Amino acid sequence: MRDPYSWMQSMCRHGYTANWLHTTKHCPNLIPNEFDFTMLESLQHDDNIITPNMLDDADYTDDDNPEAEFTMNTTVIPVTVEYKSLTTNHTSLAHMWNDWYLAYVQAEF
Repeated sequence: MRDPYSWMQSMCRHGYTANWLHTTKHCPNLIPNEFDFTMLESLQHDDNIITPNMLDDADYTDDDNPEAEFTMNTTVIPVTVEYKSLTTNHTSLAHMWNDWYLAYVQAEF
């Protein structure tokens, strides 16, 4: 079991099928910062929602899953993971770590 800090740094390097709004300069991006809100404002969408695939910045992850929405009311950055036959949604990358390892902790051997 990896500690959350090193696990999140690993996810920043290789996100696998996890999608969340982050850049190489701001990762793991657990909570939105001024850059995120400025980017949202600059897009000027009617619904005031951005997903990572809407951004032209190549440093952002590619995601077109609406569950990973980021709005002006967002307090944490949501994460969506697309497995082969299942999609899971997590409140944040920290919540994803907790959900991922909880299965190991609760396993009966």
